[in-house]
Amino acid sequence: MRDYQKQNLGTLSSKGETPLEMTEAKMPSAESLARQIWLNYYNDYLLEHGVISQEMWRKMRLAIGQN
Repeated sequence: MRDYQKQNLGTLSSKGETPLEMTEAKMPSAESLARQIWLNYYNDYLLEHGVISQEMWRKMRLAIGQN
């Protein structure tokens, strides 16, 4: 039988961060967050009104999320 080492959840992760830790560099700015919300809203509006296809909607959703 193998001996397994019990991991303490409060220790550093493989990335060297404590669990659930967010640094300022990782958090989106308020301006960036507002921009993403409006772009997603407009993208959804265009889909609902038949201006863009489902495929184009998906591509735009991915592009918006990458910014």
